[in-house]
Amino acid sequence: MNTKLFTLLLALSSGGTITAQSFSVDDINYEITSKENLEVQVTGGSTTASSITIPDVVSFEGKDYRVTSIYGMSFSGYTKLDEIYIGNNVATIGENAFSNCSSLDKVVIGDGLKEIKESAFFQCGSLKEINISPSVETIGDYAFCLCSDLKEITISDAVSYIGKLAFHDCYSLSSIEVSSGNKSFVSVDGVLYNYDKTTLIKYPQGKSDKTFSVPEGVKRIEERALNNAPYLEEAYISASVEEIGDLAFTVSDRLKAINVASDNQHFTSDNGILFTKDKSTLICYPRNKTDITSYTVPAETEQIEGWAFYGCHTLTDIKLPENISTIADRTFMYCIGLKNINIPREVKSIGSEAFKRCISLEQIKLPNKVATIGNEAFCTCSKISTIEFPASIVSIGDYAFSGTYLTSIYCNATVPPMITSYTFENTDPNIPIYVPFDYISDYEMAIGWSSFMNYQEIPASIQSTEMSEGISFDGSRIINPEKAVISIFDMSGHMVYKGKDSEISMPSGTYILNTAKGYTSKVIF
Repeated sequence: MNTKLFTLLLALSSGGTITAQSFSVDDINYEITSKENLEVQVTGGSTTASSITIPDVVSFEGKDYRVTSIYGMSFSGYTKLDEIYIGNNVATIGENAFSNCSSLDKVVIGDGLKEIKESAFFQCGSLKEINISPSVETIGDYAFCLCSDLKEITISDAVSYIGKLAFHDCYSLSSIEVSSGNKSFVSVDGVLYNYDKTTLIKYPQGKSDKTFSVPEGVKRIEERALNNAPYLEEAYISASVEEIGDLAFTVSDRLKAINVASDNQHFTSDNGILFTKDKSTLICYPRNKTDITSYTVPAETEQIEGWAFYGCHTLTDIKLPENISTIADRTFMYCIGLKNINIPREVKSIGSEAFKRCISLEQIKLPNKVATIGNEAFCTCSKISTIEFPASIVSIGDYAFSGTYLTSIYCNATVPPMITSYTFENTDPNIPIYVPFDYISDYEMAIGWSSFMNYQEIPASIQSTEMSEGISFDGSRIINPEKAVISIFDMSGHMVYKGKDSEISMPSGTYILNTAKGYTSKVIF
C-alpha cells in the first residue's frame, strides 16, 4: 500500500491556523473530515487511471477511516477513466464529481449511497447504464444531463427528490423506470411523472414514438420536459394542463404540431402553434411545421417566448404585431431560410442570439426605441451588409454582428453606445461609420468604436425616421404598412401627394408630411 501525507494550512481571521490532514493511498486522494468518527472524503486521484475502486475503509497512521463521501469536482474531466466502483460507506457523491469523464462507461454504486448531487455525472457521454442503489434518496439538478449514451435507468424506492433536468439530453434513454415501491414518482409507458401524475417531469428523448398525449389529470409540464425529442412529430395537451415550463416543446426536429384540447382553459393551438389561451403569448412554433413559408403572428400577441421559432428552417417571411416590445433570447435563432421580418416599433430590446445564424436575412430595420442588443444577436447573419442604429441605442453586446460582413454602419446616437472589441468582430476597420457630425470625436475615443478609422457625418438624406401609425422613412421612400392616409407638401406649401400607398417615393428635395391623425414631419429625399 502506497501512502503519502500532505498538510493543508487554512488561515483563520484570528491569525491562527488549523491543520486539515490529507493523504493518498493507492493513487486515491483523501481528506479527513472527522477524526472523532474516523471519516474521510475522496478528493481526487490519478488522472491516468482507467479504473478506480473507492473502498469502504482506508487505513492511515494505524487507524481505519470510513470513506463517506466523494468531494465535488474530485474526478471531473478525467478523460481516461473507464470504470468506477464506489464503496458501501459512501453516502454522498458531490457536485460535478465525475462530470466530463468522457470515457466513463461503467459505474457500480455501493449500498450506502443516499445523495447524488448536482451535475455529478454531467456529460459522461459514454455512460450506458447505472444502478441507482435502493438507498439513494436524492438525485440533484443535471445529475445525468448530457449522458448521451445512457440507455436505461430505474428510480429506486427511496428516491424522493429528482432535480431539474436530471436526465436532460440523454438521447439514447428510451424509458425512465420507477420501482413499484416508490411513493414520490411513477413511470407510465416510460415517461416520468410525480406520484399522483399531476406533473409530467420528463419524456425520455430516446423514446421512438411519433405522437404523445399528455394524460388527463396532469396540471404541469416541467421545464424542457419534451424538449429536443428527436422522434416526436405531434404532441397533444389535455384539458387539465394549467402550467407549461420553459422550453417544454422547443428544439424537437420532427415536431409538426402541438395540439390542445378545446376545453383547456389556459392554452390553445392555432394550426398546430402553441399559445396561451388569449393568444397574448406565443409559446412554440413547431420546428418541423412545413406547410407554410410565411407566417403572421396574431395581432393580439404581446409576447413571444425565447426559442419559440428556433430552427424553423422553412419560414421565409414573418410578420410581427406592433405591440411586441421585446425580442427574447434565441427567438429566431437558426431560422436559416428567414429573409424578411419586421421589428415592431415598440421593441426596446433584442435578446442574445435572437437572430443568430439567420443566414438568409439580408436587412434589418431597427425602430427608434431599441436601446439594447444582446450578445450574438445577429451573429453570422452573413447577408446583412449595413445596419443603422437609432438614437435610442445604449448598448450592443459581444459578437452581436460578428460574421455579418458589414460594409457600412450608421449610428444616430449622440452618446456612443457601449460596445466591446468583439461586438463587430472581423469587421473591416476602414468601412464608413456614419454618426452625428458634432459627436465624431466622441466615437473616435470610445471603447470599441475607436478601432474604426473612417468616421463620416451621417447624411441628412439617409437619416431614418419613424413616425406614427407605423409609417417610416428610409431616405429614399416612405413606408406605409398600415396604408394610412398621407399628405405631402413641398416647402412652398403646395400639396404634391395625397393617398395611402404602402410605399411612396418623391423627387429629391425637402417635404412636409402630414398624417390623418395630425402627425407632421419633415422628410428629405
